[in-house]
Amino acid sequence: MDRQKFRDRVYKEFQDFYTARELLIIQGIRKGMKSFAIADSLNISKLTVDTHRKNILLKSNCANKEQLLKFCKRNGIF
Repeated sequence: MDRQKFRDRVYKEFQDFYTARELLIIQGIRKGMKSFAIADSLNISKLTVDTHRKNILLKSNCANKEQLLKFCKRNGIF
């Protein structure tokens, strides 16, 4: 079995866990960007980014960005 098929099968549960916009926010968090910078790069308000961040943490049951990044790595989200 090739590696990508194996990965897809193992992480299938988390394949559509986050929306496309949430994934963009997570990528910004992963790069160490602050909410203002993420908002600027996506042409949205900081309040919208903060709302996405709150929802992302709730979905993953994480308390902070460090836990979120570990969760994403552990579950094949990135």
